[in-house]
Amino acid sequence: MPPYAGYVVGELVRAGHTVQLVEESTKWYLIEAVSNARISRLHRPDVESRRATFHWFSGALSGLIYVNAIDRDEQVVWTDKMLVALGFTPPERREADGNSFSYPIIYLGDGDPPEPPSSLGQPSVLLRQIPGPDRDFEFHGGLFRLAELEISTEKIVVRWRTIKPPIISEVFPEQMAALESDLEGLEDWAAVELRRKAERHLERLALYRFNLSDDLGTDYEAEGFRRGNRSGLIEGAQTFKPAPPRTAWTLTLGWHDLDIEISLLDEDD
Repeated sequence: MPPYAGYVVGELVRAGHTVQLVEESTKWYLIEAVSNARISRLHRPDVESRRATFHWFSGALSGLIYVNAIDRDEQVVWTDKMLVALGFTPPERREADGNSFSYPIIYLGDGDPPEPPSSLGQPSVLLRQIPGPDRDFEFHGGLFRLAELEISTEKIVVRWRTIKPPIISEVFPEQMAALESDLEGLEDWAAVELRRKAERHLERLALYRFNLSDDLGTDYEAEGFRRGNRSGLIEGAQTFKPAPPRTAWTLTLGWHDLDIEISLLDEDD
């Protein structure tokens, strides 16, 4: 049985001779994974099976990076090895700053990737700008303001800002409670760090997700999204399509359990 990286981490600091064992066991694992994928491709050549294998391997590489078993350059090398083993074409990579690689989109399909669709139709024309309510909304310890709506012929752009960010654990109590149960038994410093990482991950991927509705039941789809941080003030813009029907009277912006209603009627209506 070969030594595994996780079993010798405790000795890594105290005995330098174990470093080579860690590197060899990690390489053993990667070689076997790529070999198995190459063989499995003969048994299950369909694209979905090969995609699933690639996604699993990508997660494994991320885990190895997390425990410092491989570096970013090795991640690129082994990603390309797995792509070739699965019959996919590795993308061309270029050095972004002379020291690191940029990560292009990887096409997980057979043959050449399809051409992107050409943009059709006329560009959207701005029709109206509607200021949001002249107030800040309290939201789980934070303050949120709907600044403005821009209504065009094809879309709606909602501009917003948070003067004070919300408390992540209040917005996502289920996810943070599940994490707390996993943190039992860890040293305090480790629990604090993992809690901080989880909150940052939730903020980046799940916090700023909005929905839009109107009094007619129109189905709005969220598309482009922008967000920036300026001196502690977080500002953003969320695009929805289609534009609201002319007969709609109100729009409602939803942000988790906060709903803000905006009238579409002119003041003289």
